[in-house]
Amino acid sequence: QVRQAHQQEGQPLSELQSAPTEPVGEPVEPPPDQPTGAICLESQAQPQGPLMPPTDVVRPSSVVRPAGFLRRVLAFVIDMALINLLFVVVSFIGMFGVQLSVGEPLFPMETMKFFAPFFAAWIVLFIGYFSFFHASEGQTPAKKLLRIKVVQDKEDAPLLSHWVAVLRAFGYLFSFSFLGGLGFLISLFGKKKRALHDWLTGSCVILSQD
Repeated sequence: QVRQAHQQEGQPLSELQSAPTEPVGEPVEPPPDQPTGAICLESQAQPQGPLMPPTDVVRPSSVVRPAGFLRRVLAFVIDMALINLLFVVVSFIGMFGVQLSVGEPLFPMETMKFFAPFFAAWIVLFIGYFSFFHASEGQTPAKKLLRIKVVQDKEDAPLLSHWVAVLRAFGYLFSFSFLGGLGFLISLFGKKKRALHDWLTGSCVILSQD
């Protein structure tokens, strides 16, 4: 029947038998220069832009280090010089005002009766100077110059509150009067180098990172 059908169409049977036939259902072999299953990754291997550092890198936190004894003493000496300079200016203005009110110059012996009020003024200036700067910035002008700072003895090192700063200023007087300044010498010992007034108020002096 097949032969009759092709004969009716006019196509010789020999051409039909010699025509190449393609097998059905067999896989097509890949070219010899490309192995089976190979995936081209050239476009992925090329960098798309400048390499950026990872954003989740954990950097080590700054280490809090206590201030040394000599640096603290030098800062205290400079602060005392500033306080005494202010006190001299205030005392001069006060004595000049007293002379104007009396109407005649005062002799040195007459000025002795003003010792108590002027000493009280020096105490107020001393307490106000240290408590103001320690509560506001943790640094007096001398401490800022020498890059040290007064903070609470806690992990996050917060600043002193106003009342604690006032108590610490009074602690200066106590440390100085305690066995002739032994309260300051305590800071020579210990890991955190804390003086007596630091122990009393829960504070410490550290090296500033600013």
